[in-house]
Amino acid sequence: MLNKDFSLWILSFLIGVSISCSTTKKGFVNKNYHSLTTKYNVLFNGKEAYSVGETILFKAFEENFYDLLPVEPINLRGENFDETTIVPGFERAEEKAVKAIQKHSIKIEETQYNTQIDEAYMLLGKARYFDRRFFPALEAFNFLLESGANPNVYLEGKIWREKTNIRLNNIELAVENMSPLVQSLSEKNKFYPLANATLADAYIQLKQLDSASFYIQRAANYEPKRKNKARYLFISGQLLEKLNLKDSACLKYTQISKLNRKAPRNILIQAKIKEILLTSILTLKEKRDQIDKLLKNYENEPFEHKIHRAIAKTYLQEGKDSLALIHFQKSLQAPLIDSFTEIENYQDLAAYYFENGFYLKTGQYLDRLLPLFELSTSRYNQLKRQRDNLTDIILYEQIVKETDSILEILSMSKDEQIEYFKKHIKEKQLIAKKINKDSSNNRKDQFLKKSEGSFYFYNSNLILQGKQNYLAKW
Repeated sequence: MLNKDFSLWILSFLIGVSISCSTTKKGFVNKNYHSLTTKYNVLFNGKEAYSVGETILFKAFEENFYDLLPVEPINLRGENFDETTIVPGFERAEEKAVKAIQKHSIKIEETQYNTQIDEAYMLLGKARYFDRRFFPALEAFNFLLESGANPNVYLEGKIWREKTNIRLNNIELAVENMSPLVQSLSEKNKFYPLANATLADAYIQLKQLDSASFYIQRAANYEPKRKNKARYLFISGQLLEKLNLKDSACLKYTQISKLNRKAPRNILIQAKIKEILLTSILTLKEKRDQIDKLLKNYENEPFEHKIHRAIAKTYLQEGKDSLALIHFQKSLQAPLIDSFTEIENYQDLAAYYFENGFYLKTGQYLDRLLPLFELSTSRYNQLKRQRDNLTDIILYEQIVKETDSILEILSMSKDEQIEYFKKHIKEKQLIAKKINKDSSNNRKDQFLKKSEGSFYFYNSNLILQGKQNYLAKW
């Protein structure tokens, strides 16, 4: 009898709890149940998925230090900006945000009683933003702002809405909305750096570099995260260089150097190179000596292509062309060279040989340069026209060289001709042997590097496997 009564009591309790947890009632238990479930279950998993996607995106992003850095990385090299990202995590985050809104929203008479729903809309907008679906992201942020969100979430949502407007090319609107917001914020507000960086981004898009420089510097001054601080300082230095304020730019790069290990290594090395090159009191030889010291630090091995390129540029400035060419080649032969440095090196070498009348060499470097650009880009079409214009000149140059070689051989005696061809055959055999040996070593090195630390986004099979593993886990 006791067991029966106890079972009935448990059943009654469970029925009572299930009734009290309805999303159409605003009782104390009801509100707290849905709020806690949203925060520690659905939203927690969504935020974890979002964090994974954001981390992968930032680590895989290939920085182009030869152009103005983006305020915020958003797409990987080779991705179509108009399509959704291949980075996993953002889609999962969106699913969790939608689930939180659909199953745990307690909206009664236009009032939201689940305090976590604002966070769900915020996550929904961010996930769509990084998935590059900007119109749905804007819809989520607008709904958040119109629903009377709590002040902190409201402020963050307002900034992210303007970030989305910038991506949609509504730049003047973003500036109009952000300017009064930035002026009203206290420097102690945690969103102060983000707001200033967003406004700076808008001004960069509008080519108003002096205004952009002002706001990105304010963002850098109060940014607590060192990786973001280093990025903002580097952009500030680049903007000041474009404004021809070299000494001020040098100071920004010095600030990054002082961050040392707290700054991302790739930004740190580039900042040190820039700092040395912009120091006006140093001679070119002194600058080169200081840059050369960076090569002696084993931690800088992944960036030796950048260091050799910087040394090559100083030799070119001094007119020491042969030494410059050696370092350009060392930069190109570096095992971890990035595509942007490769492009810059090929462009410089093609320009050098063209200016000096070596059209065959110019054509060779243009041939290596063309595959590094997408066929649809204007830069590819420009280079293709340059290469096509050189075709006849290169043909005539080859004919002249071949004719000169034949005439030279004909002028030799029979014994000299035999000796010449013996030597030529021997050289060819040595080159072939060396190529076979290097090819074998390269295959071994590539296998080892891929097995130890290559990034899986460069392998389509591993991308698919990564997505499947991720979905299975989360």
